[in-house]
Amino acid sequence: MSQYFKFGGMGQRIDSNGYFTFSFAYSLNSSSFRPVDTTIRVYASATSSTNNKTYYISLYKSGQNSLVKKATFTANGGSQYYDFTGLSTSLSYYLKFTKSSSSTTTITGSGQVEYIQ
Repeated sequence: MSQYFKFGGMGQRIDSNGYFTFSFAYSLNSSSFRPVDTTIRVYASATSSTNNKTYYISLYKSGQNSLVKKATFTANGGSQYYDFTGLSTSLSYYLKFTKSSSSTTTITGSGQVEYIQ
């Protein structure tokens, strides 16, 4: 099973619109980014390879590996979003995608991080 996280188009890690695709069976980290304001919005739409559809997108401070907030998403094919608030524009952050450790599902999808540079 090939896990991946990609921002933007071919060869890009991130673009000005923050688009990304992902696929994971265990957990997966994004590359780092900086917010342009104190709030970012993460959109995601995903599907699951089994009936286990719950997954999590957590925001961490880069370098400190400090959890900011963990949001719950459902891999049902629909678009969902979560606003991470109280951020610093002088710090870098990254997203971590996880699911239950007892689940054997693979989560695959795409999304966008808004308000980043």
